[in-house]
Amino acid sequence: MKKQQLLDEVFALGNNRSVWDMKEAQMKIAEHHESARGKDPQLSDMFVIIDAFVVENERGDTDETYAVTRPIFDRLRKEKDWDFYDVRIFVVALGFYMGGFERLNSDANTALEKLKEYFYKDEYPLIKLAVHMNATTCMLRLRHFEEEVRNHPDNLKRFEEHFLFHIDAALVICKEEGITPAMADAMIRKGAFFGDQALIDEAFDVLEKFGDKDLMCLLKRSLDRFRESEIYINEARELNAIIGQNINKFRTARGVSRHDLGMAIGVLPSQIDFIESGHKNISVHALHKAASFLGTSTNCLLEPE
Repeated sequence: MKKQQLLDEVFALGNNRSVWDMKEAQMKIAEHHESARGKDPQLSDMFVIIDAFVVENERGDTDETYAVTRPIFDRLRKEKDWDFYDVRIFVVALGFYMGGFERLNSDANTALEKLKEYFYKDEYPLIKLAVHMNATTCMLRLRHFEEEVRNHPDNLKRFEEHFLFHIDAALVICKEEGITPAMADAMIRKGAFFGDQALIDEAFDVLEKFGDKDLMCLLKRSLDRFRESEIYINEARELNAIIGQNINKFRTARGVSRHDLGMAIGVLPSQIDFIESGHKNISVHALHKAASFLGTSTNCLLEPE
């Protein structure tokens, strides 16, 4: 079996099934090209991607999946010339990204630029759709995990602009190509991100008419998890605001400078402003040290005024 045919078959496993059949994909590669692992970068990347799917399905650890796929990003960022399979591999890896959102957007745009060279391929619309959908998948995660997004209005505005670009581009492709399930998925993501319940309801109506009950159940579970995490994030923001106000109150009352407090608790003095305004998390260890340095208790710093 030629490498090109092998890669097409392995990609087909991921494209045509809701869950990648890891064992079958691994067997297909290992049966024909185990000896090429480490020698052929693309085949090595495919092993890495399958490993990442295993980690994601077994442990659901997004940080670990990104760590597994990071060598793919490192390799392709150095390469100037990508062939069609390099593009496809990069697009799949993009779905595991957990770095900064600006770099994510930059990588997604790089993939789109590289993909333009293969506009004549039958798979072109679906791969382009995958770029935008994988970017939004990661952005929904990063919105919850990346502190620089959650707590800084300017960053959040840029983040929302990037998200809107990718999700709207995905919706256009779905409409042009008549891909109803992906269109409903994109509508739900957009509705969840911007709190548009009418758009979410419309998406589920579309799915109900389409008759895809399995996808409806899957998207409902994803939406529930997203909303639960939103609740946790809002609670964390409220707690950060309380802690920040209390630290500012005790620091001002004691006549302690931001520089001295930062040095005492092991935080850059420039970050004290963000902590006191509630825009930055403070570790439990640093919180204990702040309470001791300011002559109060940790409980006092956690209590609302």
